[in-house]
Amino acid sequence: KHPDRDVRTVSKELMFIIQAPELALNSSSYITINMDNFNDDSVYRRAPDGTISKRPQTSKMPEEPEYGSIEWALAQAELDRPSSQVD
Repeated sequence: KHPDRDVRTVSKELMFIIQAPELALNSSSYITINMDNFNDDSVYRRAPDGTISKRPQTSKMPEEPEYGSIEWALAQAELDRPSSQVD
């Protein structure tokens, strides 16, 4: 018996896993997902019957330039520039 209670607890859990019977799996135990049907730009939804369909595309927010990049600095300069107002 180990003097540390945490070690005893973990060792009991480990022995439970080691002594468990081997799980027999065959090809019918696995599923395959065709990833060619999915892409990062599309959004899908699952119907109650389990079918998957594409949601209508929503408009995406314009992407901001990466912080600190030249494009970001130019955009900041545009924001800081006083706008000329015509009366």
